[in-house]
Amino acid sequence: MCSSDLPDPEGISALQIRALVFCGLVGLLDGNDTGIMSIGIPGLASLLDLPPNALGWAVSGSFLGAAIGALAFGSLGDRFGRKWMLVAAAILFGVFTVLTPLATSLNQLVFLRVMAGIGLGGATPCFITLASEFSPARHRGTLVSLIWASVPLGVLLGGLFSGLVLTRYAWEAIFYIGGGASLLLGVVMIAALPESLDFLIARAGRRDEARRILAQLGYDARAQQAMLEQAESMEKPSTVGPATLVRDGRMRATVCLWVILFAAFGTTACMAWVPTILHQRGLTLASAAVAHSFLGVGALLGMIIAGRLVDRFGAVRALTGPLLMGAGATAMLGHSVASLVAATVATGLIGAFVGLGASGAIALVAITYPSATRSTGAGWSMGMARLGQVIMPGLFAMLLGMQWSAEMSFALLAICPVVAAVAALVFPTFQASSAERDRISRSEEHTSELQSHHDL
Repeated sequence: MCSSDLPDPEGISALQIRALVFCGLVGLLDGNDTGIMSIGIPGLASLLDLPPNALGWAVSGSFLGAAIGALAFGSLGDRFGRKWMLVAAAILFGVFTVLTPLATSLNQLVFLRVMAGIGLGGATPCFITLASEFSPARHRGTLVSLIWASVPLGVLLGGLFSGLVLTRYAWEAIFYIGGGASLLLGVVMIAALPESLDFLIARAGRRDEARRILAQLGYDARAQQAMLEQAESMEKPSTVGPATLVRDGRMRATVCLWVILFAAFGTTACMAWVPTILHQRGLTLASAAVAHSFLGVGALLGMIIAGRLVDRFGAVRALTGPLLMGAGATAMLGHSVASLVAATVATGLIGAFVGLGASGAIALVAITYPSATRSTGAGWSMGMARLGQVIMPGLFAMLLGMQWSAEMSFALLAICPVVAAVAALVFPTFQASSAERDRISRSEEHTSELQSHHDL
């Protein structure tokens, strides 16, 4: 028995709203930390007496750390609790963000950004899992994608806020303020963020905490007792780890999710080269920056509607078309680099369509894996996405270094969203194993009883 088996109470409780708000705030600060590194590069380069391009390893270190953090914290969340791993992740990236402007060498800076990246990547599976568990089941995909949209929103708002800060203070302030806010949020969450209900129910010694949360969700004492008794009879997973993601008929779903996320995140990460390419074609850096900013605007719009589309139409119909259109926009960008307007439109469409595909896949993660392994599933899925961010821009840079034209380079890159669309097309309707079907059957029978208790 897990929280998703419960009948939804009428409306949404204050506890659910509080949990979702905290998840969204972590996403905002995650995005802000990612954005301020780009803004702080000139100051850091001056501090270390290095050319800005020498800091490329520090930028890559953040993405590499994020991949490590997503893979590690997902499994740790299933083992030790989603709340505490989210708190640890927020404090981790807060501490190392504050320390970033204190680096005295490039090696120190790379280390600090890898450690901050581990916290940034580790937060993602934890807040995705908590958001999915505290969302009403009928709106789970929609709410999870909205929470995920807080990350690019954090990049956007963080850029605007940093601009205001830099008009009054030195560049170091954006790291101190951003990191300090993350530390403060981590401390507040210790007292105010509820632990995962499914995690508590699965542990006999923490059933009293589970009862308190059930009461705040609107369930009476009879429904609480019935749920806990049912949990006693449910089979618990013997292990928590990546091997659990391919059990019970989920291998194809897992592979499809990894392919979609690797390809989609890798494609959007390659857009970091757009300002450079546009500048080489004669546009000013200011104009090139404007064109690139529309990637975030498009991605935010795509992410907002992705979960709703998955909830309403399913994975195949919701993701295949947008990813194919994203492939077309990627190829179009290669033929648009001589025009600011055309490049801006193409970049915005890539953000919208490919971003929708990525966010839709994240919503699928929340509904594909059972509660006991949901954080692990989110962690490994986001780990694949982060690996795409690490690997694909490097490969794209190799094409540019081999003097490939923009038209050819972006045409080749467009294959990635096509591959992601194929993965969405073959994404399976989950078929449980016979053992799991038996457990689901028992759960459904008991859910009817819970519904009758709840309606009384």
